[in-house]
Amino acid sequence: MGDYVVRFVNARIGYEEPIIRDIALNIPTSSLTTILGPNGSGKTTLLRAIIKYARLFGGYVYIDGKSISEVSIRDLPRYVSYSPAEIYSQMALTVLDVVMSSRNGSGWVSRMKRLPHLSTWA
Repeated sequence: MGDYVVRFVNARIGYEEPIIRDIALNIPTSSLTTILGPNGSGKTTLLRAIIKYARLFGGYVYIDGKSISEVSIRDLPRYVSYSPAEIYSQMALTVLDVVMSSRNGSGWVSRMKRLPHLSTWA
């Protein structure tokens, strides 16, 4: 399993009920992987399963060789980050701010006092 950073093994994923059924997918370590498909085909649901936002009804999901069920929510940012395609904010955030905010809490919130253009928010 060490050759893959993410693995789905016969996974059934959804919210109230499975939307994706019996998917098998291996995402190799140190690779760029693109997930393509029409609207409503489950691309976002697949990614949300990795961050435990979508429910796993059956099968297995592994991150870096560990079952997703063994990775706590607190430890999840060590393995993966997620920035939704649509972010609604009253604040003017740069792309760097958005990306950093999804990684280990080291984003714009903790950097506010060091950013002069956001000093009124500190």
